[in-house]
Amino acid sequence: MKKIDTYLIISMLLSVLFLSGHPSVAEVEEDSPKIIQPVVVTLQVIGTQIYKGTYGNSYSMADGSFTAMDGANEFAFSSVSERAGDKWDLHNRSSGHAPNRARLEEIIERDFSRTSGAPLDFWWVTGTSLPSEIGTVHLELTWTHLRGTSMLDRREVAGGVRTIRMKEGEHHILDFLAVDPDEAAYGWESVLIQVEAKVKEDPALVQELMNFDLWYVHHLPDGSSQTQRHQAVGKHGEEIEFRFAPLRFEVPGDSSGEETGAEATLEVYGQLQGRVRHDGTIDVRLASGRRVGAVRAGAPARGGIGDGGKRIVNLKPGETVQLDLPTPKGRCGVDWGDPDNSHSRPAEKHRNLLVNNPEFYAAHKDELILTVTRK
Repeated sequence: MKKIDTYLIISMLLSVLFLSGHPSVAEVEEDSPKIIQPVVVTLQVIGTQIYKGTYGNSYSMADGSFTAMDGANEFAFSSVSERAGDKWDLHNRSSGHAPNRARLEEIIERDFSRTSGAPLDFWWVTGTSLPSEIGTVHLELTWTHLRGTSMLDRREVAGGVRTIRMKEGEHHILDFLAVDPDEAAYGWESVLIQVEAKVKEDPALVQELMNFDLWYVHHLPDGSSQTQRHQAVGKHGEEIEFRFAPLRFEVPGDSSGEETGAEATLEVYGQLQGRVRHDGTIDVRLASGRRVGAVRAGAPARGGIGDGGKRIVNLKPGETVQLDLPTPKGRCGVDWGDPDNSHSRPAEKHRNLLVNNPEFYAAHKDELILTVTRK
C-alpha cells in the first residue's frame, strides 16, 4: 500500500473538525521490520481412540518443548510403544526437552533399551527461529522419526528439514502413524505428530498494556459517511478480536426505480495485536476481514463473499495507521429465505436478482483507522 500523502492528511484533519470525529493519520513506516524472536516450539503427540470399530475422541498423549532461537541447539522429543505386546494399546514412553544433542542421544538409548522387544516410535525436533513480523512465526525445523525394537535395529523411517511460516499459536503436522486396529480393538487407531509455535515473550515487556482506538469509516456515494468505533486494552502480544455492526443498503431495481425488496449487506471484523519493543515503539498488526452478501430486506445476513486486508507497521505511541479495504469483488445472489412464506416471495422479475459487487460498491469506500498508545 502507498504511504499516506499530505493531501490525505489534510482531508482527514478536515473530517476530524467537520464530519466524523475520528483521528488524523500520521506518516508511518510502510512495513514493520522483521526481527528474530525466540519461539517456543512444542512437539505434540495426538492419539485418536477406537472402540469396537467406532472412532472416539482425539487426545494429547504427550508433548515436549524447546526454544528455537538464533544459535540455539535444543530439542523436543516424544516416544510411544506397545503395551504388553498389544499393538493397539499404545502408551507414551517419554517426552520432554533435551538441552543438547548428547543428552538427546542418552534419552534415545534409554528408551530403545527398555522396549522388551516391542516396537517403539521415537520423534525429535530441533530448529532455528527466522526473521518474522508480528503475528507470524518463521522457523527452520529439523525432525526425525526413529522406529525399532532395540538400539541395534532402530532406523530412521521419516524426517527432514522444513521451513515453516504460520500464525502464532497455530499447528503444523510433521508425521502420522497408522495403527490399523481390527474391529474388536479397544485402544489407539492412529497417532498424529505436530508442532505448535508461540513467541516467547520478553519478561521485561510481558506486562505492558496498550490502548487500541479503532475507527471504521464507510464512505457513501452521496459524500456522507457512517462511522463506528471500537476501543480495547490489550496485553503485550495478545490478539484482540473486533467486529462492527453490519451495514445494509437497498438494492435498486431497473431504471424505473422499482423496489426489489432486497438489501446488500456488509460486515467488517478482524484482529488487533501489539508488541512493545525496548526502544518504546510498538509493532502493530491490524488485520481485517469483510463479508458482503444480499438478502431479503430485513432478513438475517447469511453467507456471502469474503475479502479483507492487513497492515503491519512499527509505530510510536500515539501514532495512527490507516487500512483501506479494496472494492468488493464477485456477484451475490439474493437469499430470499423460505420460498413457501408469502412474505419471502420476491416478484417474479427479481427472483434471480444478482448484486454485482464491483458495480454496486464502486462509489463506496471502507477505511479502518487505528491509534495505539501505551497504557
